Amino acid sequence: MFGAAIVVFTLASVLCGLSGSVFAFTAARILQGVGGAMMVPVGRLIVVRNSGPVGL
Repeated sequence: MFGAAIVVFTLASVLCGLSGSVFAFTAARILQGVGGAMMVPVGRLIVVRNSGPVGL
């Protein structure tokens, strides 16, 4: 899932650079937001799984 999120975000970034209108740019930015939103929870899960319990 994390890999798919990175691919979506990267492709959307390329589309932002290639956009020729405000509408295309806005659509690509929305797609970037989707990719970024997919990364956040999965990234947190990766950190939690790879770190041990925190002792106080």
